[in-house]
Amino acid sequence: MVQFETLGIISRMTHLIVFSIVPIALTILHVSALSPEIIRAPTNEATVDGKHVRIPCRVTGVPEPEVKWIRNGVELTGGRYTTLETGDLEIRNVNFLDAGTYTCYASNNFGHDNASGILVVKRHTTITEAPENYEVAARSTATFRCNAVTDSSLTLTIDWLSNGEQIDFAMEPRFIKSNDNSLTITNIIDLDSGTYKCVARTELDETSAEATLTVQDVPNAPRLEGIQCGKEEANIRWVSTGDNRAPILRYTIQSNTSFNPDTWEVAKDDIPTTMQTYSVPLTPWTNTTFRVLAWNKIGVSLPSVYSETCTTPPDVPHTNPKNVRAAGTNPHNMIIKWTLMPRTEHNGPGFKYRVFYKRDIDGAEWTIKDINNWKLHKLQVDNLPTYQRYKIKVVAINNQGESRVAVNEVFGYSGEDVPQEAPGNFTLLNVTGSTSALFSWNPVPEESIRGKFLGYKIQTWTDKSSEENMTERHVNKGASRYLFKKLVPFSRNYVRILAYNKRYYGPPSDTLSFETPEGVPGMVRSFDANPLGFDALNLTWSKPEHPNGILTGYRISYQTVSGTEVGPLLEMRPSVADPEATSVELRGLTPETTYRIHIRAATRAGEGEEYFIEQSTDSADAADYYD
Repeated sequence: MVQFETLGIISRMTHLIVFSIVPIALTILHVSALSPEIIRAPTNEATVDGKHVRIPCRVTGVPEPEVKWIRNGVELTGGRYTTLETGDLEIRNVNFLDAGTYTCYASNNFGHDNASGILVVKRHTTITEAPENYEVAARSTATFRCNAVTDSSLTLTIDWLSNGEQIDFAMEPRFIKSNDNSLTITNIIDLDSGTYKCVARTELDETSAEATLTVQDVPNAPRLEGIQCGKEEANIRWVSTGDNRAPILRYTIQSNTSFNPDTWEVAKDDIPTTMQTYSVPLTPWTNTTFRVLAWNKIGVSLPSVYSETCTTPPDVPHTNPKNVRAAGTNPHNMIIKWTLMPRTEHNGPGFKYRVFYKRDIDGAEWTIKDINNWKLHKLQVDNLPTYQRYKIKVVAINNQGESRVAVNEVFGYSGEDVPQEAPGNFTLLNVTGSTSALFSWNPVPEESIRGKFLGYKIQTWTDKSSEENMTERHVNKGASRYLFKKLVPFSRNYVRILAYNKRYYGPPSDTLSFETPEGVPGMVRSFDANPLGFDALNLTWSKPEHPNGILTGYRISYQTVSGTEVGPLLEMRPSVADPEATSVELRGLTPETTYRIHIRAATRAGEGEEYFIEQSTDSADAADYYD
């Protein structure tokens, strides 16, 4: 009896062929037909527009089933849709119209199977404000901004990365993430240079933007390469050791000497970056060292190490004192002054000043005085005649000799004294008006001035004021008559004249006394207007402080004002003829109208300066009109 051993049973078997080999108890079951079955059905998927998505569908069957994807009754083939060998559906560059139900349909000659899944498409995440590249100075602050938008149903987070590593804000107190998701870096250091990336994430997607931070600092200190010391100049060489990401703009060479070892002075500035060797002049009899600094837009570097010392031999001074001048402080002296010469200009031991002075007349001899203390910069010469002109020069000298530079001669004067004479024959020629009169006089001799003749002073006051409150007017020294225009009208005026120099007034002339006629009055001291009903204003004023005569009354005029436009000027009739009046009613006006009111005081000489104000009349209601 042949025995069979069953290896497997397949329920969907359509055909069964059994092979048996005797005497081995072996049975081989061969399946030649199997209907399709979906063993991994499509799942519900969510994605964002613009991405690729794969919807799964895995099937079995014999022969291998054909897989199709159906949406809205239409088979999806070609274009953005690809059915993969695995049976999955891939959709490229998804858009919002792709949302919906997708059915996977598997079939062969022995049957079919299908299953469906739903695709949801949401708005993708977009960065709306991306960080921008920064160039900042070290120790300053930089802020990178980043904002993004996404689908309202998604949760948005924004993270920051530095050079690819996520920033740990708890460990980096200088790095601050603000409520608006911006990144602020404070007290920036060189190591903060690099790339900063903003990453916006949701459950479905992420996007990023990045910017570069370049931290710039002052240049590194230049490296001094060497120095060659000569008798008259030093040749200095250096190289740059780094610009710290901000190009070097220029170099500065500084020097100091044994005279001022704690002070570095600029020996040469604005040396171009194309030059890294430069010759600097040396002064005689000095021990000088040098150092170099580099500049960029951030600032100046630390100095290089200082150079070896250049020592130079002594020589005569190469310059003479500057700003030489002379003037007297009393009638019989003259003080000669000049600008102190620093020790770097002495050029040798035994430095002093040699002062020369002589009268500026033919045949005068130089008087010579040596000032051995170089810290002194003046010489007082006494027992000189009053206000005489002198020639003066000051020469620098040391043990090597006098300066060989040509010395400039200047002029100075001994001191001034009080002028000796008053202008003679001071005369009132004519009273030309209420405030003016013409005067004449005989000029004083120039030698009587005993100083620099500046001109004349005419002094005036009145019987209503004191001599201490006089008014002065300057008159040129060449004049012999003058029209004085600032007299007080309707007053007794007192006038005198004198000559003067830079230090003193001379004796005054005789004082003239005369009356001035009436003049027009000054402005009233105050003026006011108040509404009086709807068609009148009550005007009040104070008399002029300077009536300049006998008041005869007041002239009042008025005009309407509307914005920037004014109406014609109208006279109040009758005018105010009482000089003692201080108020009047202006009637016949229009209600609710702004007026500009003018007032002038008058004397027999005429009307004075006007004073004006603006005021509006009251409104008139219906009861006023029908009374």
